[in-house]
Order: sequence, then structure tokens, then C-alpha cells
Amino acid sequence: MAATEIVKVEGIPREEETELTIVPIDVEQADKRAVAELELATRMSKRIIDVVKRADLAVQIRGSQQSHLKVEAWVTLARMMGLTPDIQECRYEERTTESGDRIYGYISIARLLDQNSRALSHSQAECWSDERNWARRDRFQLASMSQTRAISKSCRNSLAHIVVFAGFSGTPADEMTDDTIRGRLGEPEPAWETPAPTPQAPAPGLNGRGSKFAQIMSLCEDIGLTEQKLIKDIAKKSGNGAKINDMDEGQLKTLIGALKSHAEAGNEQDNDVFEGTEAEGSK
Repeated sequence: MAATEIVKVEGIPREEETELTIVPIDVEQADKRAVAELELATRMSKRIIDVVKRADLAVQIRGSQQSHLKVEAWVTLARMMGLTPDIQECRYEERTTESGDRIYGYISIARLLDQNSRALSHSQAECWSDERNWARRDRFQLASMSQTRAISKSCRNSLAHIVVFAGFSGTPADEMTDDTIRGRLGEPEPAWETPAPTPQAPAPGLNGRGSKFAQIMSLCEDIGLTEQKLIKDIAKKSGNGAKINDMDEGQLKTLIGALKSHAEAGNEQDNDVFEGTEAEGSK
């Protein structure tokens, strides 16, 4: 590594003269560090996708193409990285708006601490009584939301790249003001993964509409096989215990053949019974 260079800044009074220390960058070490950071971010982004799906920790905002993470997801990611969000301050304030209205709210300051209690980021967030979603809330709720926003933002300042790698928006859900569409979300398309493969053609005998189970039940209805327990037993034997939706193409073909065979056998028995009854009636 090259020796440290001392540069004097000119153009200011001598008594305020300052020395700047320029430390050359070790390109090789920087490259290794970058590779390690990217590998870690990629691994953690895959883990946060699983957590968000299982615990329903994201919301879809109208007008936004990506889903936004709730504070619980940001805190979970921080803890996975060995970091801890911390509220430093939450203070009450009152203000007068330009229109002369008197409003009140809370301002919170949060920071993100490493394992040595060193702050990696600081953030400030507010919640006021003139906000559309908070105008009729109790004060403690405004105080809580200001802290929630500050915590999410402090995590976002250091961990947004991981969230973006996972296919989510880097903006916390609590910072969005538009109406939300809540509900369990499907897995987002991660930024590092290739596009999903083209769906395979349905197995012969199926119409390709709906899930495999729905298609099998539609087939059973078409061929006149309606006994649910019988269908279940045939499916269990044909798929070696696998659920219909989990069967591969070969298992589906076996199942379809078995169902049709049972349906044909049942029709033949019905015909035999009908012919016997007709013969007795003619005597």
C-alpha cells in the first residue's frame, strides 16, 4: 500500500489551515469486499422472501408495481443481519398550519445499531393529526406510528439494497400514503433470477384450465365418475401418495387411465343390471 499523502488546503487564513489525509484505495481488497457483500445480500434476500410470504409482511399499494414491506419485515431483516433498531426519542409537538388550523403530532428519531452498539444509521419520522389516515386516532396511536416509521426508515437506510434484490420496493409500507390492498401476496419475481419457464402443455385428457386437481375433477364429471372416496383412492394409488397438484406428467397419465377404466367398468355393470331387469320384466 502506498504511503499516506498529506495535502494542505490553501486559500484560507493560515491559523485555520487544515490538513487532509488521502488514503489510497486497495482495489483488490475492495473487490473482494464487494463480492462478499453481494453474496451476503443475495442470500439474505432469498431468506426475506420466504419470511414475508409465510408471515404476510408485505402490502400492495395502488399505483405501485412492487409490494412494500411492513415494519416487522424490516426488523426481521435487521435481526438476521445482527442489527438492532432503537428509538432514541419520541416527542410531542403542536403546530399551526398555513390555514390557521391547530394540529398536533409526534416526531421520533431512531437508529440502527450493530452488535457493538455502534449506530449505522439515523432516521427521523413524524405522524400528525391532519394526515388523512390519522385524523381521528388517539394520540398514543400517532406516537406509535411515528416510531414505526422511524424504525422502518433506519433499517431501510442500511438494508434497502437487500430488499430491492428480493424484488420488493425499497420504500417501507408505512411511508406510503395511498390506499393499500391488504392480503397475502404471492412470491415476487426476484431481481437476480431468470424469467419463469413457459408452462408445459397439459397431460393428455385434461383441458389445461385451472389447477391439476380442478382439471381431474372436471374430467371425472365428464365421464360420470362422482364418488369422491373412490376418486381419492384411485388418485392415491396412481400417484404413490402424492397430491394431485403435485403429480408429474407420468402420474397424471396413470391417474387418468385408471379413472376412465373405473368409469367404463361402472357403465358396463349398469348396462348388465338394466338388461337383466328388462329381461325379467318381459317374462
